[in-house]
Amino acid sequence: MAVPKKKVSKSRRNMRRAHHAIPSMAHVECKNCGELKRPHMVCSHCGYYREDMPVLADSASAEKKFGRRPISRPATVGRVSR
Repeated sequence: MAVPKKKVSKSRRNMRRAHHAIPSMAHVECKNCGELKRPHMVCSHCGYYREDMPVLADSASAEKKFGRRPISRPATVGRVSR
């Protein structure tokens, strides 16, 4: 069984654990409504992915505004599970 030869000091132990902290999540401002959202995700407030791409917006208003229906995708844009 492996046994440490010397005691690990508090300083060395804490330096080893310096990278164990949970990183804070990144947030950006939605360019359509100004609410904070995660990058590369659909805005939960207005339903837009980019300024010109409504994803979860109301179909009638999106069709009237853009001349086409919104893209029907899940809220998260990412890899497709098979």
